[in-house]
Amino acid sequence: MKSSPEHRLYTFGSMALMGATLAQAFNQADSMGEWAGVGVSLLVAYILSDLGTGEQGQRFIGQQLLWPWLQALRMILWHS
Repeated sequence: MKSSPEHRLYTFGSMALMGATLAQAFNQADSMGEWAGVGVSLLVAYILSDLGTGEQGQRFIGQQLLWPWLQALRMILWHS
């Protein structure tokens, strides 16, 4: 599958908007707690996007990092 200039424009345009939004959030943060909140929201957004896209074997966060913890939590709660 090849990307056209239009596809690249959509991709890089949306990436630029997300980057500008993130930069504005960091500029408006006044304390370490607010910066941590921005960082956590960025991490959660990445995890959710990784869980919702791609094929089953290509999901890094969902398949290799998050899923074993969720399974362990389920086992702990199930046997409690």
